[in-house]
Parts: sequence; structure tokens; C-alpha cells
Amino acid sequence: MSRTTCSKRPLYPGRRLLALSGLATTLLLTSGCPICRVPPRPAPYVAESGPRLMTDRETGLSWNRQVGDERSWEDARAWCEALEFAERDDWRLPSLEELRRLYDTRFEQPCEDEKNPCHVDPALELGGAWFWSGTSGGAGRRYYIDFRFGTEFSPMLKPGLKRRVLCVADAKTGSPER
Repeated sequence: MSRTTCSKRPLYPGRRLLALSGLATTLLLTSGCPICRVPPRPAPYVAESGPRLMTDRETGLSWNRQVGDERSWEDARAWCEALEFAERDDWRLPSLEELRRLYDTRFEQPCEDEKNPCHVDPALELGGAWFWSGTSGGAGRRYYIDFRFGTEFSPMLKPGLKRRVLCVADAKTGSPER
């Protein structure tokens, strides 16, 4: 078990408490130390091939950090599929589950709503909160995620409904057969 040191007065002097971990933050309560934040685990991403590409160490997914403008779902899908970047042409809209992995309350970055920050690694530079997924929510519906609150929506697709776009490519390299 890792320990941290604190210079603050003890909250529970002489008591030994267990390490607690949660989804977003890990706290360590130690003898003679108030609640101390254990340094967070490193972000799962590493930057590669310049400033526009990130790779998830756990899944191997490559993320194009160049966030697309707001687009309709059809335009977003077409934009990702037409993308040729980092010697790859297998870009696509991410699944809802892949987008969920990006939501992380350890991070805060500005969104269009000044009161509620987006909870995504700032390396992605979102510029907005709502992002399309490639996941269907039923006939004529597609999911998108709100990175301010981690909520998901599956509205009927309408011509005026536009969201931002993040493109992803699978762990393997090269072009899959289409």
C-alpha cells in the first residue's frame, strides 16, 4: 500500500484506517494523517505522433485529438470514416462505452457552460460538452454523451441536431477491409 505524507494536523490521531478507493479518486487515510489525496493513477493516455494523436494504454485505441466541429450524426460518421491521419484510414465514431472511458472526474477543463466543467483529460481539448457515439439507441436514434455530467442521451435524429466529434481507431494498425 502506498502512503502519502501530510503536514496537516491529524484528523484521527493514533488511529489506523484502511485505504479506500473509488471510481474517480483514491484516498488514503493513515495513522496520524488527515485525509490525504494519494497521487492519482497516471492517465491512461500517451501522446504519439505529434500533438493530434493519443493512444489509450489499456485498450490500445487511438484517439484523434483534433475535435471536429458540431455536425449532424450522419456528417460526423462520414467525417471520421473519411479521415486519413497518422498513416491510418480506419477512423470511426467511438462506441458509447469507449466515450464513457474518457469521462473522468479527476479532470476539469472548460466547456461551453462556465459553471460546469468537462471531466475529460485536458489533452483532448474538447471545446464543448456533447459528443456523438456510433452506438444506436434504436430506429432513428444515436447516443451522445455529455462530458460535464457523464450523462448519455439517445434522441431521434433531426436535421438541426448537431454535436461534436471525436474519432477513434482500433488497436491494430493499418486498414481493415471495409
